[in-house]
Amino acid sequence: MHTSWDKKAVIIGGNKSNKLAGVSGPCPPVLPGEVATYYYEFSILDEDLLHYIGLSTVPVKKVKFAHNLKVWLMLRKSESGNGVDFLVPNGKQEPKLVYSVVEPDPDAYYCVWMVMDWKKSCCDIYIKETRGRATEDDLVARGLSFSQKSDDPIQSFTVMSRFSGQSKKGSLVFQNFAYAQGRRICAVKNSLVGGLEISNR
Repeated sequence: MHTSWDKKAVIIGGNKSNKLAGVSGPCPPVLPGEVATYYYEFSILDEDLLHYIGLSTVPVKKVKFAHNLKVWLMLRKSESGNGVDFLVPNGKQEPKLVYSVVEPDPDAYYCVWMVMDWKKSCCDIYIKETRGRATEDDLVARGLSFSQKSDDPIQSFTVMSRFSGQSKKGSLVFQNFAYAQGRRICAVKNSLVGGLEISNR
């Protein structure tokens, strides 16, 4: 089990030019045949978002586009004109809406578990509005097929704002990244000291 970014926050701004904006970093690998869980938290500061949060088999310096991500969660301004929608991949179809019209709130953190199952080449995503153990009620996407076909291990974690010539002022706060082998949708301690708590699942 590994944790990082304890008690730290990273503010990711929007894409204000026609170039890619974001940050990538190395993460503990998931090898073919393994199952592992990645956990993180984010807070939305502004509704003008068009961001991807995802994992890739591509080395950090080569993660340049959304199609480099094996699985992702998209945050974008709601089509209703107010708030932010959360979306996940949906094969070759339009991304699937899993949360809608989420209002920006710097005091509200969303907790996300991405369970990568290389045995089945898919991912389950859980989202919870408060810290604590995730349940089936928090499962927003089950069995998402990997968008890349590769035998390379997961090695990069990325938060990026998609290529866009439009002015984007949206930003979010990202914190408390954690990793554990296996399916671990248990609660995470506030400071992440000691990492993920024991789970019977």
